Amino acid sequence: MKISLINPPRSRYDRSEIAPPLGLLRLAGEVNRADKDVSLVDFNLLYHLRPELAGDKFYECAVALLLDEEADIYGFTSMAVDSHVALHLAKLLKHARPEALIILGGPHFSSIAEQVIENYPWINFVMKGEGEVGFRNFINAQRGTYSSNIQKVLATQPTLHELSPLPYELVDLGAYFTINPRCCLDFEEGRGCRFKCAFCYSPVHYSGVRNFSIDVSIEELHRLTRLGAKHVFFVEDNFINDPAHAITFCHELEKARLNLTWNCYATLPQLSTEVITSMARAGCTSIFAGVDAVGEFSQKAYRKRFLRQDSELRRKIVECVESGIEPTCAFLLSPPSHPCGVDTEATLRAALMSCNSGAQVVLNTLTLYNQTKVQTNAALRMEADETKATLMLDIPEVVEKNEYAQTNPHLFPFHSRYVPGPEWSSFISGAHCLLTLFLCYPQTIETIWLEKDISPLEIASEVKSAVGDLSLIEKPLRRDAELAVIISIIEKLMTTRKMQTLLEVESLALLNA
Repeated sequence: MKISLINPPRSRYDRSEIAPPLGLLRLAGEVNRADKDVSLVDFNLLYHLRPELAGDKFYECAVALLLDEEADIYGFTSMAVDSHVALHLAKLLKHARPEALIILGGPHFSSIAEQVIENYPWINFVMKGEGEVGFRNFINAQRGTYSSNIQKVLATQPTLHELSPLPYELVDLGAYFTINPRCCLDFEEGRGCRFKCAFCYSPVHYSGVRNFSIDVSIEELHRLTRLGAKHVFFVEDNFINDPAHAITFCHELEKARLNLTWNCYATLPQLSTEVITSMARAGCTSIFAGVDAVGEFSQKAYRKRFLRQDSELRRKIVECVESGIEPTCAFLLSPPSHPCGVDTEATLRAALMSCNSGAQVVLNTLTLYNQTKVQTNAALRMEADETKATLMLDIPEVVEKNEYAQTNPHLFPFHSRYVPGPEWSSFISGAHCLLTLFLCYPQTIETIWLEKDISPLEIASEVKSAVGDLSLIEKPLRRDAELAVIISIIEKLMTTRKMQTLLEVESLALLNA
């Protein structure tokens, strides 16, 4: 029996995070334990290696490649934004090889499992929750025949506490390291998150929070360095679920002297001085911290009260920077008519303060992921809309276009909207412009806000009007188009020498970047 595991494409320009898909490697390891033949096809890599996949014949070329695998079972994962690509590839495969079984998995397909089976008859099975044990049991149960009467949604199996070694022999590491010279591999030292944020997949996908054995993890990291890895991304939702465990792990990693740099997700409440110091000494170079909810209403609605005082966030950012760790702080923006829209200005103040304290900043627009609290509690009408996918995400054109969202918009959160079209378009393009302002002129923008009481929202609105429809501008040129307008707008607001100097300094920094 031959099993082929498939990862859709999702990176267009930025290659810094391209690495072998960890989830599929985990499944492949379990298939190896079941003594079955398995292969892995990563279109996120192949998109950058095979020009024909980057053109308008992606599906034709991709299906031909998958048919060459001659698999009995094709398993697809997805990261939500690319779910429709997996569905369409599966449909074309099923048409060409009706005898092959199609199974889907991962957080997004897990959250819409029943709807997938109901709406897309070419899908045979959907795996819900963590898949390793369940997938291995599923593979072992196959005997070359398939009955349409058996259960098509496969429930979560008992959680793994220790995992099989990753079968890197199934992938071409040299190709990954050529496409991404950081020589990056993904790794997990644990799973789940101790927090239950209302907008996040994690609470409904993972069956509990736990860490894996430190000794086993260190030994596996030794192996990754022997394979050529120079950087590791710890993909678990919260590296410091258990600060004591994280500190111990970092001490052991420091002692191992692997000459690896790494980054991770981290949560603010656990980001103590001792944790920061331990991570830095162990080779951590950056962290991604979701502040997300700012303002009383948003913190309650999103079930996330990380930001108590601006001074605490500033202190932690400064500590990270001084330790050699670059923090990226994410903030969640909601449309004006959404209940959490009342906290927009408070959110922007916190984000701007983070920028000017030394952090990178990400402004995320609220996405209603399926089965999350914000999605199930919302009495909102969903309509198909590709604005967010087109403007805010670094994804291939084939991922931007989603015909499946036309009939089932509620299943595709990145290709739908939950407020009226004009408001959504203005909101998304405004978020794009705000991020340009924050990335390029944070001190100037903050000074204008403090001294002239002109908020970034007002500046962004004027920039939007001057630039016009961003979707008509090639993606790599959009920020340059905004910057050309921003300069002329903020120059008119520079009424003091201090403000003019700030503008000159930040403009010079942009030129030298």
